[in-house]
Amino acid sequence: MKKKILIIGGTGFIGFHLINLLKKKKYEIVSVSKNRLTKKRVQNIKYIFFDFTKRKNFEALDKYKFDIVINLGGNVDHFNKKSTISSQFISVKNLIDYFKYKKIKIFIQIGSCAEYGVSVSPQKEENNCKPKLIYAKTKLRATKYVQKFFKKKLINGIILRLYQVYGPHQSNNRFIPIIVKKCLMDKTYDCHNRGVYRDFLYIDDFLKLLIKIFNKKNLDQISGKIYNVGYGKPLDLNLVAKKIKKLCKGGSQSKKKVKLRLDEPKIIYPDTRLVKKVFNWKPNTKFEIGLKKTINFYKNA
Repeated sequence: MKKKILIIGGTGFIGFHLINLLKKKKYEIVSVSKNRLTKKRVQNIKYIFFDFTKRKNFEALDKYKFDIVINLGGNVDHFNKKSTISSQFISVKNLIDYFKYKKIKIFIQIGSCAEYGVSVSPQKEENNCKPKLIYAKTKLRATKYVQKFFKKKLINGIILRLYQVYGPHQSNNRFIPIIVKKCLMDKTYDCHNRGVYRDFLYIDDFLKLLIKIFNKKNLDQISGKIYNVGYGKPLDLNLVAKKIKKLCKGGSQSKKKVKLRLDEPKIIYPDTRLVKKVFNWKPNTKFEIGLKKTINFYKNA
């Protein structure tokens, strides 16, 4: 029997790749997004568009029965309080309130490493979260809300705290696409000083994890758990930019240095032992390989 999946935010970077993969695997797919986009839409997929902050709009889903719901939606905004609360908490609350009695197999909430705030790396799931800015605070609030229902088994679900997932088709406002595009155009780019480390996970490795989660049995036994998802090995952003410059054979670093936000430690990377153990998963794409694939995409786009 085909598995039926609802992808919240299917028109985004991860959603686009996930839909393409699940289409090949013969899943029945419905994508719901707030904003209408046509550039990345996949043929023969059902796309629905509505505002998640209004409960009455969820009536558009009444005719469907889903096995899996994954929430990839929400804008990343570290400063706009109103829009962040709307997209990262109110929308999530409405989703859970709608699905908590629908008897779905699993609800996957995508969290963020930003929830840890200034917590020291390698960050572990049991760490105390110390967020400072509105995006991280709101993501943590959403985590706590969904976790309450997951633990009570009103709905089976887990939270995946993502670090930097990268690859082709990523939004132009993310670190790697910004540097790649500047270098391909042989322009200058701004970067951090040496000593700022981040974790990068290639999109294909993340998709492999999702498939393992979709196929896992006895999901009720892990309902309510949080899992860090990343490569588990931090890279210096300054050196990453230089590697991109070398691979692109162009570009130059400006004298202007990017400053960290108040909630950003210099070093951020996850302890990934739990997700590897529970789902028998590990990332296989070496950073330089994933980077070359990403650069080739933008070079030919």
